[in-house]
Amino acid sequence: MVAGYQGVDTWIFDLDRTLYTGPFKWERRAFENFFQYVETHYGVSKEKAAELDKVFSQRSFYLKGWLEELPQFDIQHWWDQIDQVDASDVPVCTLTQKRLHDLPGNKVLFTNGHPSHADKFLKHLGLENHFDEVIAIDENDIRQNRFKPNPDIYHEIIKKMKTTAQKCVMFEDNLHNLETAHNLGMGTVLVNQPDCYRHLDYIHNQKDTFTQWLEEHMK
Repeated sequence: MVAGYQGVDTWIFDLDRTLYTGPFKWERRAFENFFQYVETHYGVSKEKAAELDKVFSQRSFYLKGWLEELPQFDIQHWWDQIDQVDASDVPVCTLTQKRLHDLPGNKVLFTNGHPSHADKFLKHLGLENHFDEVIAIDENDIRQNRFKPNPDIYHEIIKKMKTTAQKCVMFEDNLHNLETAHNLGMGTVLVNQPDCYRHLDYIHNQKDTFTQWLEEHMK
């Protein structure tokens, strides 16, 4: 039984900064690698790349911004590079493994990461067999704006899982992605963010970590 969530049949999860906790050393390494990559291959200084990346991330999805800034940007080549970044120190939680396995209903991983990134991290976290659907994005998705927080792809998930938005709950660290979920009628849970966002009407629940939510609601 999931306390406080009667009637929910589909749970939708982000991956990075949601299914695992900090310190987020891998993420820092990834961004440092990305800024170096942009400088090496496209002549944009690391400092400028950091500034642009912040703007792109606030506006939409960072890779979409880079495609617009650098039309020749080779997304697949970058993904091949990022897949080589060591992620062995990303925390693995056996409690999350067990409680997520026992969570009743359909479980969907919905990430703006690419497929090999999702595979790599799910295996590392011991969660590769926990999801009924894994939805990651490819280059065509980025070019066609088929990524969070575009509501079209949320509707696709609802249809694929044969459910309704009112029977879904979404877990995220990203406010924009949860706002879309709320607007569609989904429940929302914010994790790994400061308490200052609790007052927002589209944040229905907030926990320090996803594991904390599991501990409190999985009885």
